[in-house]
Amino acid sequence: GAQRAPGRFTPGDVRQFRRELRERAGEAQQLRRNLDGLNVDTGDLDRLIRQLRDLDNPGAYRDPQGIVELQSSVVEGLKRFEYGLLRQLRGAEGNELFLSGSEPVPPGYRKLIEEYYRELARKRKK
Repeated sequence: GAQRAPGRFTPGDVRQFRRELRERAGEAQQLRRNLDGLNVDTGDLDRLIRQLRDLDNPGAYRDPQGIVELQSSVVEGLKRFEYGLLRQLRGAEGNELFLSGSEPVPPGYRKLIEEYYRELARKRKK
């Protein structure tokens, strides 16, 4: 690859990041349009879309740490918005939490998993 200073973005990096951000911003704007008649507060989403537009500024890539912080802020904001939206749209059912990969455990492993959690609980009590 091209030689570059540590912690700096090449012009190609910046073009790639900006292209991806425009795609994500377009998806967020489409979500915003889809939510328009559903009586959903989209203020947080509007703020996140503005932050995505800030990331589309090529001058912003002169400060790699600032970009990392802004990206983290946008990602966390989107997660919070998604969770809030899920709760809003599900109503009382929205209080349920679902874990990734929480599919049924094969019967042969169930006892092993139960023992594993019992052992963890014993260690925590000590």
